[in-house]
Amino acid sequence: MSLITFNKEIVVLNNGYKFHVKSTTMKTLKTASILAITIMMSAGVSAQCDNFKLNAGSNPLKGFAVASGMESRPFFIDIDGDGDLDCFSGEYNSKYNIQSKIYFFRNDGTNAHPSFKKATGAENPLDKVATPSLSIPYFVDIDADGDYDCFIGDGSDGAIRFYKNEGSATNPVFEKQSAAMNPLSMVKLSAQFIAEPAFADLDGDGDFDCLVTDLYGTANYYKNTGTTKEPFFEHVTDKSNPFGFIKDLEGNGPSFYDWNRDGLTDLFLGTKYYKNTGTKTEPSFTPSETDGPKFSTGSYLLPIRWVNLNSKNAVTAITGTAAGTFNFHTTAPEISVTPKDNQTIAKGASVTLRVSPNIAGYTYQWFKNGNLVEGATKSELTVKNPGAYSVEVKGSCADISTNTTNVMLRGQPVAADVAENNAVSNSLLQVQAYPNPSKDEFMIQLPANLKPSTNLRIVDLQGRMLQMIKASGSSMKIGKELITGIYFLQIYEGDQLIHQQKIIKE
Repeated sequence: MSLITFNKEIVVLNNGYKFHVKSTTMKTLKTASILAITIMMSAGVSAQCDNFKLNAGSNPLKGFAVASGMESRPFFIDIDGDGDLDCFSGEYNSKYNIQSKIYFFRNDGTNAHPSFKKATGAENPLDKVATPSLSIPYFVDIDADGDYDCFIGDGSDGAIRFYKNEGSATNPVFEKQSAAMNPLSMVKLSAQFIAEPAFADLDGDGDFDCLVTDLYGTANYYKNTGTTKEPFFEHVTDKSNPFGFIKDLEGNGPSFYDWNRDGLTDLFLGTKYYKNTGTKTEPSFTPSETDGPKFSTGSYLLPIRWVNLNSKNAVTAITGTAAGTFNFHTTAPEISVTPKDNQTIAKGASVTLRVSPNIAGYTYQWFKNGNLVEGATKSELTVKNPGAYSVEVKGSCADISTNTTNVMLRGQPVAADVAENNAVSNSLLQVQAYPNPSKDEFMIQLPANLKPSTNLRIVDLQGRMLQMIKASGSSMKIGKELITGIYFLQIYEGDQLIHQQKIIKE
């Protein structure tokens, strides 16, 4: 790791990873430790998978980036109360007199099958928020009223801004609070240039305490001596500060997570793991090179956001990048059904679908049009009937669903058994999305004989559903939120796929 300073701006280089921050002082960075990892075991807890790797194919935020094209600072929270994690992201912006914004990526899917859409304008509850240089959002219900409030660290004067949620858990309305109403207004007196917060109940009294690190990695601990409803933070600087061991330039990217599941909150500084060897009321953090997770790539400067996405039991994590994109780290293998492309077969013929790679110790269950196929529990399946086929793969470090491969009969532009008995009028098979390609959205003309159970779906090339709309009326618009790429428009009657068309978003 090395440090270069150009005109009051620091550029940190760590294995090719750039991190930009403003500075007025030259410092020397210490060499960062590389984690050496073994499988985590703890009393009463089964073995936890610890080998994280980047999985671009399953990255739920693939294709998204902050506008500055520099640092992204994501945070995940169910902001609309629909049971899945949404994403807010701050950014770093080095351009003169240009402030950093907060971006909102709404999850219209589920945690197991996330489908993020960039929301702008009034759909982004923090659309009007901007801070100098760097914006770092952190959400926590600081006043115990049942909804999430937002603290935002900035990259100019080391202040933390407080946006109280005056709305609800399903319809947030954030209002900026004055210094008198901001429980962390005093942070700017100690933090230098950047204020990066991380919250956790560190003393077991039921309320949130706060760790704030700054540009130079200095750790400032603010103990909450108030209550869950009325927080009051005191800056702890004596020996009772559990973060007093953190030296300058070591404290960047803080996050809290009970990695070993022992009921004690552990500390991460970037990807470096500090095990909590204290108690629930008196934490003590010890750097551990044998008990923590192993990351194939990452930054020692940006925080880990621990999430559970794309898998029912695999541990996953997302970090920002210096390019403004998002890295998806998971202990689950990257598994898919091959062939991935749509398959067309003659009536009476068959095609064999396979899970790739075939991993020893994993179990398989095939699905057709979303319905379980009885007895189909091997890594391959030979099919003769048209349909949309996928497989659920379960193992010690994963419980994931693969992409969908569509099998169609030659001469019939449909991919479901319902087409064989002509249950749907041929007029439906002539449905077209236009304009195609489209730079905005697609207009869908629909026949009059649709059944009430009919819906339209858009899936990507990996077979993941990105959007679903219940069919209604004679025409519909769909796909406005899609990014540039190739997709499939599917029309389902109940759980049966009766029409499919390739669409292109320019």
